[in-house]
Amino acid sequence: MFFIRFLFFVAISLCCSNTIFGQFPIPFQEGGKTGYRMSDGRLVISPKFDAGSEFHDGVALVVLEKSRYYIDTLGQFLPTPELEDAELFYEGLAAVKFAGRYGFINLAGQWQIQPIFQQAYGFKEGRARIKRNEKWGFINGQGQMVIPAKYENVDDFSMGLAMVQLNGLYGFVNTSGTLQIPCLFEMATRFQSNGSSEVQQNGQFFFIDITGAQIPDMQP
Repeated sequence: MFFIRFLFFVAISLCCSNTIFGQFPIPFQEGGKTGYRMSDGRLVISPKFDAGSEFHDGVALVVLEKSRYYIDTLGQFLPTPELEDAELFYEGLAAVKFAGRYGFINLAGQWQIQPIFQQAYGFKEGRARIKRNEKWGFINGQGQMVIPAKYENVDDFSMGLAMVQLNGLYGFVNTSGTLQIPCLFEMATRFQSNGSSEVQQNGQFFFIDITGAQIPDMQP
């Protein structure tokens, strides 16, 4: 299960990486193993990993003999706790699972936020979604709960808003936790860079802007 989830993160990193080609090594496959080379083809890290992500925040996530590790651009392992699960670094922190709970480590491999959560995902726009007591909320980089864990489901922040689900319906909160767009929709998508989200209400699909107003000239 982890390996499938890891490959998903690899795919996401290839599409959405903040890496600038030429600045950081790029993963490549050879003989069923993953290594890293520069954009000009220079070999940096020999192919020896079972899987490997692109570099985020100067660090890549790799799998070796079913264990998860973080490496720097020279292939050196970051000193971390023994990881049961791990995500890519975002905004200088990575969500990892240790002893059955999720927390966040920094780029030195040290605990920044202790592992106390049922589930956690990477930081986006200064907020990370976490699960406690079967409900979802958001914390800041200091581990403070800035949006209470009271939602049935949440998504990452985008354009200053995050989708939340309450009583089966979807709306959007801002980074302060204010419900900026009420939970009125049967379905909602993350806001795109053009400031639009596709939603469903009373069986009808349409687009809204960040104020919650319908965008009349956009069709699903």
